[in-house]
Amino acid sequence: MAYLNIRPKRLHVVMKSPEDCSGYVVFDLEQYGVSFMSMTTPLKLVREQEGLRRWRLDIEPIDSVEVPHYTAFVETFNFYVFYLLKRKPLFEIEQELPEWNVHFEDVYFDMSGDAPRMVTGEVNRRNPLKKLLKKLF
Repeated sequence: MAYLNIRPKRLHVVMKSPEDCSGYVVFDLEQYGVSFMSMTTPLKLVREQEGLRRWRLDIEPIDSVEVPHYTAFVETFNFYVFYLLKRKPLFEIEQELPEWNVHFEDVYFDMSGDAPRMVTGEVNRRNPLKKLLKKLF
């Protein structure tokens, strides 16, 4: 499948117990410029190593959509959430908050190459052609 973009919309995780943190992520998919309805995919939030405060999202494959390099996409998405956005589960800080929600804006993952490529609004805002088109229209 070529020319596929995955746009994360929101992430929701519930801590049912210290060992069981699960939830879902909502993606919008776009292929060849056509947007599809949002897809919800289950996930588990796991601690990478006991005692460390490093987390990883294990995201199940998107139903009925073949995504090239899906494992690399999940790794890239984890890097985006935990290292670029620096998001941490709230229940790591406040034990009374068993839910963790993250909303994403202006980012998508271009899956059409040999590896996923993350594209943010910062790249789009610096594009001179896009600025010119905004002025004209």
